Amino acid sequence: MPVRNSSEAFIYNLCANSFFSLWCYPNPLREDGKELCDILVKFGGDLIIFSVKDITFNENAADYHIAAERWSKRAVEESINQILGAERHLANKGSFKVKATPGGESFEIKDIDKLRIHRVSISLGSGGSVPISSGRQEGKFIHVLTDEGFQILFEELDTIADFVQYLAARKDFLLNCCRSIIFHSEGDLLMLYINGNRQFPDYSDKTAVYLQDAGYEEFIKSSEYRAKKNADQPSYIVDEIINEFIKHYNAGTLVLKSSLGNFEMALAELASENRFARRGVGSSIIAIGTSSPSPGRYAARLYSGSTEKAYVIVAVPHNLTREQRYNILLARCHVGLGLLRNKLDRLLAIGIATELHDETGMHSYDLLYYFKEKWSDDDQREMERLQRDGKICSGVNWVQVQEDEYPVAGS
Repeated sequence: MPVRNSSEAFIYNLCANSFFSLWCYPNPLREDGKELCDILVKFGGDLIIFSVKDITFNENAADYHIAAERWSKRAVEESINQILGAERHLANKGSFKVKATPGGESFEIKDIDKLRIHRVSISLGSGGSVPISSGRQEGKFIHVLTDEGFQILFEELDTIADFVQYLAARKDFLLNCCRSIIFHSEGDLLMLYINGNRQFPDYSDKTAVYLQDAGYEEFIKSSEYRAKKNADQPSYIVDEIINEFIKHYNAGTLVLKSSLGNFEMALAELASENRFARRGVGSSIIAIGTSSPSPGRYAARLYSGSTEKAYVIVAVPHNLTREQRYNILLARCHVGLGLLRNKLDRLLAIGIATELHDETGMHSYDLLYYFKEKWSDDDQREMERLQRDGKICSGVNWVQVQEDEYPVAGS
């Protein structure tokens, strides 16, 4: 169902750009036709319930306190009530059907009681004139954000992995840090989190904490911050790939439709990477796509930024068919997984195939989810055959690269 007003559309567009529209559901409806909440985001084991209220604050009111109380009731309290009501409904149902696009296929959110739920109230319209605070309501923690705070988070935490990690840490910090904490901007909290290497400090021994100015405005003007943003540029290739696949998925124009289930799992793995992890994947895609392999050879790279999975990236000439390219990718995923099998927590390779970049600038992508419960003797023999007969990864040079998320400018 489409979003109904400009404020909800604004929030939805931010969510869709960051979380990707395949997992972002605007204005989901209950079985009785009533709206559940403004936006629901389901990804992996996380569920985010958004409520958006845009209420204009009466700056010309004779009594500020009365005007502020009225604004808070409509913009904050009603938003929180909507979130709590939505959660109660979901808990009672146990599962819930949603649609990512109007007229699209329904998706069922199952096992809701096993999901980590994040409750986000976004209160617009006061221009910062009315103080707001996050906290518990009916035993549930609600993140209450202004439009400014929301935009700060989406500027700095623009992947689902980064965003939910921050929400979880923010909740624990505000609940456990001390009896009272005062901060003027979401940027103040975010700076504590960033400076603590994506963790908040322990203020549990303090009675009160006052964050006058944590330096966010100065930080985003710093050379260190600019260096990070420059280093992140290759990571947005991953975003482009995901959005391109979602566009074709929604339009029903995927080329290799027989591998649809496989594609969805590969896409989810890509989307689960945080911004820093996407940097390595994107850099590898650029390096392979712009390389110059020997005649008759394909450009390929085996990349692993963690022990969670391996990435196998292949670039081939434009004259190959998609089926040929897919088979080349499949063979290299098998060999790559075999080579890294003792370094991974799970035997999973995500294959990405594309064309070698040329003067046209045109290229497409294939995705492959390649998973093994265990590595068998037959798998080993097939890997050795592919290495021998297909000359696939017959000689591999391992290079360990260490990179800082916030590199020193110019290094």
